[in-house]
Amino acid sequence: MPLIKCPECGKDVSDKAPTCPNCAYPLHAQVIEATGKKWKMMQVVGILLMLGGCSTMFDKNMNHGLSAGAFGIGFWLFIGARVGAWWHHG
Repeated sequence: MPLIKCPECGKDVSDKAPTCPNCAYPLHAQVIEATGKKWKMMQVVGILLMLGGCSTMFDKNMNHGLSAGAFGIGFWLFIGARVGAWWHHG
């Protein structure tokens, strides 16, 4: 068990200790898993497509097949982005 110096107080601390027992200084940087911007953007685009598809379904002048297609693509894009974010970021 090698000892390292605490950068805050200078005492010897085990390299496996998460914090210094003397001053409680965190010795190892905590890594925060963040969902990537790519996955967030895909989710936003999916939601916008779903909302656009829903809002145009009630317009009599719009092609309902196009509205349903936009909703379906948005739905699967959103689901795919959620699964991708979970797969890559836990």
